[in-house]
Amino acid sequence: MRLQSLLKIALLGIIATQLTTVPAQAASQISISEKSIQVPIYGSAQSSYGKSLRIVSLANGGAEVIVALGLKSKLVGRDIASTFTGDAKIPIVTQAHAVSAEKVLAVRPTLILVNPGTGPLSALKQIKSAGVKIVNIPEVYSVDGMQAKYLAIITALKISKTDPVAQKLLNSIPLPETSTTTASQKPTVAFLYLRGTSGIYLLGGKGSGADALIESAGGTDIGAQTQKTPFVPLTPEALVAMNPSIILLMQKGLESVGGLTGLLALPGLSQTQAGKTQKVITVDDSLLLAFGPRTGELINKLSLAIKALQ
Repeated sequence: MRLQSLLKIALLGIIATQLTTVPAQAASQISISEKSIQVPIYGSAQSSYGKSLRIVSLANGGAEVIVALGLKSKLVGRDIASTFTGDAKIPIVTQAHAVSAEKVLAVRPTLILVNPGTGPLSALKQIKSAGVKIVNIPEVYSVDGMQAKYLAIITALKISKTDPVAQKLLNSIPLPETSTTTASQKPTVAFLYLRGTSGIYLLGGKGSGADALIESAGGTDIGAQTQKTPFVPLTPEALVAMNPSIILLMQKGLESVGGLTGLLALPGLSQTQAGKTQKVITVDDSLLLAFGPRTGELINKLSLAIKALQ
């Protein structure tokens, strides 16, 4: 969702969805699919809303949190970016990333979770005027921020912070990376946000969200070291200067530029170590920056992928 607001700003190896089955020496491109990581369910939290609770989640990663709390049956609508195993019966109430007031109201929600970037505002005003409660959830793009996000959702759902299921969810947040490996010893990873069909070519910098995941997985986000804003236009000069050993991008981003062949054809990329060795990691779009209950397992798989490509 934040990327939307900022934007309003293979094969030489084996494509892997289960990293543990891929020998390190065989991996040139590794893909982490959302189906390879299930949303954990920690029990069934008790909400004081009771049977009246009908939730539409438009907040980044919010739907996953609701499922993890055991309240999937209360989830009557979701945004297009919220995909996970078992989501088929939960209606999508957005048109692309834009909220459709008509679709939202059609599922008769009593509570809607949104992010600061959720829009258009006209749709939210229409929904609010119909008497539906709307709660703003922090838009988080770091592991450190996940607790605030979880607590905001728990509070919005009127679940006690001492609820055992809520406690399990909070305790599931990944711990900070404690590797003693120095930065110079870590593989350098560049996160590229690509939408070739829309002419969007961006380099992830500090605060992109991918930087937190890369660092937690034992890599160095070379873009975050050189760029102090979340996203900047991608240039050949920047790629060559950074010389990343691995490229990280979303699966649809790779598809949008014509797969691995199209990616390697981007100016400057073939001159980098990652381009020469064709070391690429792709992650499902709905999974990479959700910062929900699947984040811990995603970091584990990303760590395995980075090690396999070293």
